Amino acid sequence: MTDGRSYYRHDMYSPVTCLGYLLKVADARTVSQLDRKFTDLGFSFAQWGVLLALEEAGSTTASTLARLICRDPGSLSRLIDSLGRKGLIVRKRKLSDRRAVALDLTSKGRRLTGQLKRQVVSFWNETLREFRGSEVESLIKLLARLVLAGLDRRSRQIS
Repeated sequence: MTDGRSYYRHDMYSPVTCLGYLLKVADARTVSQLDRKFTDLGFSFAQWGVLLALEEAGSTTASTLARLICRDPGSLSRLIDSLGRKGLIVRKRKLSDRRAVALDLTSKGRRLTGQLKRQVVSFWNETLREFRGSEVESLIKLLARLVLAGLDRRSRQIS
């Protein structure tokens, strides 16, 4: 914390005040609900994450994609294989380094990502309907800072 004090104390630490617990529960409930929506289309939330990341990042390697979506390379490889079999992503050798393989969305993958994105936007708008716009903006800014703080701490540990 910037004021030099620690926020948590042993005597007030419980699941209802634990940021990690609250984030985990929110994530689990969100993934569960979106998985149910995607199951009807023959997809999973994990596959959606790959499609969305590729749409955002453009052509990229599997290792870069794994870092972007916080997935281990083994599970990502299985997701890539399944999306490739569905004709949604393609592997291409990079011209700059023939040993490297880039992943990219196919036109079918781009169309599906747009369709799924509309469902996700609808889900989040419904989920956040009781929040004011300023509250959603604050939540997003705070979570983004939390993500960056975790990245900064990780990079200090690696150095």
